[in-house]
Amino acid sequence: MAKCHDHDHDHNHGHDHGHGHHHHFSADHKLSWAAVINIVLTIAQIIAGILSGSLALVADALHNLSDAAAMVLALVARKIARRHADEKRTYGYKKVETLAAFANILTLLVIGVWLAYEAVIRFFVPQEVAGVMVIVVAGLAIIINGATAWLTFHESKNSQNIHAAFLHNLTDMVSSVGVVIGGILILMFQWTWIDPLITLIISAYVLWYAAKDLPKICNILIDGAPDTINLPYVIDEMRLVAGVADVHHVHIRYLNEHDYALEAHIVPQNIADTEAVKAAIKTRLSDLRIAHSTLEFENEPCDALQCGKNPL
Repeated sequence: MAKCHDHDHDHNHGHDHGHGHHHHFSADHKLSWAAVINIVLTIAQIIAGILSGSLALVADALHNLSDAAAMVLALVARKIARRHADEKRTYGYKKVETLAAFANILTLLVIGVWLAYEAVIRFFVPQEVAGVMVIVVAGLAIIINGATAWLTFHESKNSQNIHAAFLHNLTDMVSSVGVVIGGILILMFQWTWIDPLITLIISAYVLWYAAKDLPKICNILIDGAPDTINLPYVIDEMRLVAGVADVHHVHIRYLNEHDYALEAHIVPQNIADTEAVKAAIKTRLSDLRIAHSTLEFENEPCDALQCGKNPL
C-alpha cells in the first residue's frame, strides 16, 4: 500500500492592499451610482409605458429594473467576497461574486422569456401606442444606460460579477435604441405591430447575451477545470520536474474566477528528496498561474480505490 509521507498545503498570493482598497472603493462607488440612476429611470419608464400603451417601453423598464437589481446584488456580493476566510469558509467568500453573476444571468434569461411571451400575445391583441412619449423616454434611457455601462466597463474586464451587471446595462441600452426606432415607425406609418416585434428582438438579444456567459459561470460553481488550463499539459510539466517518478490523482479547479487550486499525488524517485521536489513542483506550478496547491507524497502510486478512481 502506498504510504503518504507529506501532505503540504500552500497558498501564496501577493496583493497590493493600498491599490486594492482604492480599486474596490472606486468600483463600489460606480456601482452604487449606476444602481440609483437605473431605479429612477425604471420608475419613469414604467409610468410612461403605461400611459403610452407601449409594451416595448414597459419591457425596457423591467429590464432596467433588473439592471438596478443586478448592480445592488453585485455590490453586496463584492462586499461579502472581501470578508476573510473563517472556520466555516476556509477558502474565503470570493465565489459569492460568481453566485451573484449566476443570479443575474438567470434573471436575464427569465426576463428574455417573459418578454417573448408578452410580445407574441401583443401580435394577436394589438394596442394603440403613443409614439412621441415612447421616443422621448426611450431616448432618455439610451443616455442613462450608456452612462451606467460606461461607469462599469473598466471593472467588468476583471470581474464576472460586474461583467454580468454591465451586460444588463449594455443590453438595455441596445433595447432602448430598438424602442426609439419602433416609436418613430409608429409615428410615421401607424405600424402598431412594430412594438411587439421590437420586443421580440429585445428578448432574443437578452437571451443570447445571457446564454453566452452562463457556461463559464456554471463551470466555476461546479469546481470545473479552468478554461485556460490544459490538464494533461500541467501533469506533463509536473512529471518533468527533476526527482519526480510519477504524478497522478490530479485535480484543478477554480477558487474564484482568477485563482486556481490544484491537488495531486506525487511519487518521488527518492523519498528523502521530498522537500526539494515539492519546492520545484510549486515553482513550476506558479509559472502556470497555479499558486494554491496541495501535494501528497507517496512511496509508490496508490491504487485506484485510494485515489478515488481518478485515472489522471
